[in-house]
Amino acid sequence: MTKLKPLLKALGPGLLFASMAIGTSHLVLSTKAGAQYGWVMVIPIVLANVFFFF
Repeated sequence: MTKLKPLLKALGPGLLFASMAIGTSHLVLSTKAGAQYGWVMVIPIVLANVFFFF
């Protein structure tokens, strides 16, 4: 538990912000896409995130 507590303390604000920024439509559509396409969608998702932030 001693190693887990600092990790949770560091992740806390980021997880809170991420949960506020992600809407229900994102969760529904991402799980539906994952169920339909499986691991094939990993490459486009990673590339979209890379191009979005750089």
